[in-house]
Amino acid sequence: MKFSLINIQGRIVGNPFGAWIQNHIGTLESATQSAIDIEEANSNKIDVAVMEQSAEGMPFTVYDVKRLDTRRNAHGQ
Repeated sequence: MKFSLINIQGRIVGNPFGAWIQNHIGTLESATQSAIDIEEANSNKIDVAVMEQSAEGMPFTVYDVKRLDTRRNAHGQ
């Protein structure tokens, strides 16, 4: 499957939004592990969500994120 990893930055009217980090091809479990690795590389100060692949190419802001993984740290929204 194809997923996108998103740095959750906040909420607008209850819906999360964030910045696209990268796409991931693999299982939900491997995408979740990639998200965990990115969070750890950033001292767990960011919240990285796994969602269905949203786009290819340059970074952009993603609104109304439907998260497929479980939030892991207290810094997420």
